[in-house]
Amino acid sequence: MMQSYSWVMDVVQSIGMVVLGWYGWMMKKEMADAALLRAMQEDLMQTKQELALLKREATHAPTHQDLGELHNRMNDLSGAVRELVGVMSGVQRSLDRVETKLMNEGNR
Repeated sequence: MMQSYSWVMDVVQSIGMVVLGWYGWMMKKEMADAALLRAMQEDLMQTKQELALLKREATHAPTHQDLGELHNRMNDLSGAVRELVGVMSGVQRSLDRVETKLMNEGNR
């Protein structure tokens, strides 16, 4: 009688092995998914920290108005330099005349 049920035990063992194999595969998959989720959470936290840092830095950045004022000041400075170049050209001409006069008087 025991031998007649041995095939039933074989079927039950086979089904049990399949169920255990499937359960192990599912657990491994869940563990891999959990590890991936942890890594994604860490990346998200790092990104949030970097974004907060960028926001803090952006508050100290010059505004459009600041850049406009700086541009105006640079234009004023450029005009002043052009004016100085003109004045220095006049001084150069005067020095050339003085030098020419001194050289001509030195030959007498």
